[in-house]
Amino acid sequence: MKDVADACGILPGSLYHHFASKDAIAVELLRRYRDQLETVGAGKGPRSVRELSGGLSDRVLALGRQLADVAVRNRAALLLSTYDPAAGAPAELTELARLGPERAITAMTAILRDGQRTGLLREEVDVPLLARQLCQVMLHVALATLHAGPSPRSSADTLCLMLLKGITSVDEERLNDSAALRAALEAVRPWSASTGAASEDRATALRLAARAEFARRGYEATTVRDIATASGFPTGTVYRLVNSKESLLQVIMESFYQQVSAAYAAVEQAPGGVVEKLDALARVNIEVLRSFPEEYQIQQAWFRSDPPSVSSPATALRWRAGVIRGLVEQGLKDGSLSWAASSSRLVSQCVRDLIWLPPTVAGRSGKRALHQHVRTCLLRGALTTA
Repeated sequence: MKDVADACGILPGSLYHHFASKDAIAVELLRRYRDQLETVGAGKGPRSVRELSGGLSDRVLALGRQLADVAVRNRAALLLSTYDPAAGAPAELTELARLGPERAITAMTAILRDGQRTGLLREEVDVPLLARQLCQVMLHVALATLHAGPSPRSSADTLCLMLLKGITSVDEERLNDSAALRAALEAVRPWSASTGAASEDRATALRLAARAEFARRGYEATTVRDIATASGFPTGTVYRLVNSKESLLQVIMESFYQQVSAAYAAVEQAPGGVVEKLDALARVNIEVLRSFPEEYQIQQAWFRSDPPSVSSPATALRWRAGVIRGLVEQGLKDGSLSWAASSSRLVSQCVRDLIWLPPTVAGRSGKRALHQHVRTCLLRGALTTA
């Protein structure tokens, strides 16, 4: 509370006059965020009537921009809704943090279904899946503002248009038989056997409990007491088994980084062109979300403005982003990717974001269906004509 008061230039006592606690501030932020999401989903935004009356692309762009604007205006609430609140948080805070943009997704679904009914959207497009992806990536546009990325409006427009128009032509047989896809499937094959291992000793049981708590609450909000409660061990036992919460996080994430980076390296080094490798990386990412959902959720902490300093994830994240950026730049240069943009950085960032399906999307279909969705929308484009 003192940090907030200092940032406002007021005394802590003055802040307590308006809010009884930090939780009360979080509730107010989340209420405003949810109210604005509901307004957009209900079609009552300031530009809704005018902008949503155009063609399919115009309507998708208009709704997408409104969602991105809401997310940017409510960045703190967006981050608060990423994880469960800390133990002991008020029930209203917990409920608000768990609510999703369902009304906006319903509105986007209606726009896309109308386009599919009139022949503007490909018949094979999974409309509910695409609608949810579009809405989620629009909200995630706000995270780029924390890391000096491209402007929210340019990111929102590019993300929407990439899913509608695609970035290349697709030869399904060629992709299915590519060396890059074979390399990806071989690299991820051991993952299913290595996840969900039984706890053979107290240290393993503790790591499994801590992994679940970090994923559910976020690293910052998780306490050693939370980990002790989840593991069933006394707090003193936890401290005897691990040096610190930071070292426990490092142990949990180290193997994850190594395995994912190894799969990326296998795809990068495989024979073949840019399109085949991007397609294979999309499959790797889908396998990550299925095999390592908790590690992926923990990793999202490093998309925030003040991440933990341990585990050095930035190196692995930057390297994997560099693989995608290199492929995109090569594809734009040799013509295998077609996208007119002033910045290759913007293009590579949007491609990277779209081949990482949001976890709320990835849990709704099988792996092959999700992979086909990436091919249909990002690579080929959801529209019947570009």
